[in-house]
Amino acid sequence: MAGRVTARTTNGPISISGSSGEVQANAQNGPISLDDCSGSGEARAVNGPVHISGHSGTYRLSTQNGPISVELDGDRWTGTLDARAVNGPLSLKLS
Repeated sequence: MAGRVTARTTNGPISISGSSGEVQANAQNGPISLDDCSGSGEARAVNGPVHISGHSGTYRLSTQNGPISVELDGDRWTGTLDARAVNGPLSLKLS
């Protein structure tokens, strides 16, 4: 899916898969999941986790009171990945 995706929720999940365009995801009290995305964008959660899987793109991930998990499809990320968690763990898994 190319182009721009904007998603906002309160008390519910956001799940985006296969995007090669720009992603803007904001959740309050809910999880954000970006799977197999290769474009660019930002995912911000308050009181919820942020998960991303893939191998490329330019993404900024942030959460307050929740974990961030990054799952790499391969041994490296091509592009820029900035992940910041306040009051939550950050985990990285190599596939």
